[in-house]
Amino acid sequence: VYGVQAAEKTYADFQITFRSPGGHSSRPGPGNPIYALAGALGRLAAWRFPPQQSELTREYFRAVGAMTPGEAGAAMRRYAGDPTDAAAIEYLSGQPEFVGQLGTTCVATMVQAGHAANALPQSATATVNCRIFPGVSIDKVLATLAEVIADPAAQISVIGSPVASD
Repeated sequence: VYGVQAAEKTYADFQITFRSPGGHSSRPGPGNPIYALAGALGRLAAWRFPPQQSELTREYFRAVGAMTPGEAGAAMRRYAGDPTDAAAIEYLSGQPEFVGQLGTTCVATMVQAGHAANALPQSATATVNCRIFPGVSIDKVLATLAEVIADPAAQISVIGSPVASD
């Protein structure tokens, strides 16, 4: 296989922050930002963006699947023929070399929280890196992250000025 890149996903980073007044660790109360962030990241880790196909990805999976032996090749061919094939999607999603071609992906890459071992945190922040399928807007991914995190206390913002790929 000789691969030639014909499209590029958008690279975008998002920041998720939870805040509280903080205080001394001997007086814990509700609203610990670290726990809130952990819950939000747990929901994000369990979420998968819906698979997407373009003419390019469909033909890639069809052509490369024909040359790839075993379960990987079979899954690629099935997905090329039917983008709703749940078994093919599940298999390809579990393979690092293919998961990024199935659609948008977001993953937590950095976490910062607290300021002292004996103090309640005033904030907890995670950076989430997303690789966004061509044709999907930055705002759509931001809205999806907010929906998945499902916590009105979360402050979610775009880092920098990424440009969507059409």
